[in-house]
Amino acid sequence: MPAPMHRQSSHHTIPFFEVCDGGAEGDDLAAAFVGGRAGKFGRESAGGDHAVGVAEGGDFDFEQEVMGAEGGRGGDGVDFVGFAVLACEGDNAKWNVTSVIRDPSQKDDILRTVSDHPGKVDVLVSSLEDVKSKADAQRVIDHSKPNYVVWSAGAGGKGGPSRTQTIDRDSCIHFIRAAADTPSITKFLLVSYLGSRRTKAPWWSDEEWIATQEVNNGVLKTYYPSKLAADECLTATASQRRDLQAIVLRPGRLTDDEATGKVSLGKTRAKGSITRGDVASVAAELLDSEAQGWLDLLEGDEPIVDAVRRIVKDKVDCIEGEDVDGMLQTYA
Repeated sequence: MPAPMHRQSSHHTIPFFEVCDGGAEGDDLAAAFVGGRAGKFGRESAGGDHAVGVAEGGDFDFEQEVMGAEGGRGGDGVDFVGFAVLACEGDNAKWNVTSVIRDPSQKDDILRTVSDHPGKVDVLVSSLEDVKSKADAQRVIDHSKPNYVVWSAGAGGKGGPSRTQTIDRDSCIHFIRAAADTPSITKFLLVSYLGSRRTKAPWWSDEEWIATQEVNNGVLKTYYPSKLAADECLTATASQRRDLQAIVLRPGRLTDDEATGKVSLGKTRAKGSITRGDVASVAAELLDSEAQGWLDLLEGDEPIVDAVRRIVKDKVDCIEGEDVDGMLQTYA
């Protein structure tokens, strides 16, 4: 894979590796890392395939699975092109984004979408299915030299249980372990989904937990344990490397509605929706903060900036009630 072209910048380099998730097999519990334009770009220009990317200057390196189980949405609604736009606007214009995609025919669409924005976007070609070990993941990381990693990749419900396990669980864990062994990487944001937990959240009702279990053990019976394993691995790994800021962002059902700029972040109800644009904005704000831990996300009434400030100030962590010691025994 050729080396990406990086623009020289006077800003501190913040490489960012983003792997977008196409894994939800049920519409109620979809999760994704999406772009800042109401999530339309990914479906229009990259629907139905896998993308990986890198960025610099801030340098965002992001890989995403845009295999859409629902209408080419990008599996869980992933919109890597929309995020590239977000990363090239305003204060983020210093970032250079390199999107690494599996289908080279998408290149022109990606570049055309971001052509009117001041940041720089490059396109490379790669595939998550080729990542079979930590060493494979390390090669991608070494190629892009990121400081941040964002993962929301998945099989998108295609290819059967083994493919979901390979991408949503195994490949993600390889990248978590490789990132943890890379001192320059200081943040890892993993996009999961709202129901990814072993025990009832203390703030949920019994009815909400029963409904969540029915979905996890039904339509998400392969996706749920795969995604949970990745969440728990990141938590355990970050506990062993204290300078690695680990964020597990857990959106509810994604919608195509226009972003509102207002959310419910932290300890939310067990079911609900969120726009793709708002997920992207929350992810960007979290990366620009000291937030860490598990954070549930739904539509709401609180401005995104205020919500992120609140959860940082109050040290909100939705991992409450989970067996962290068990995670450490399994993955540390």
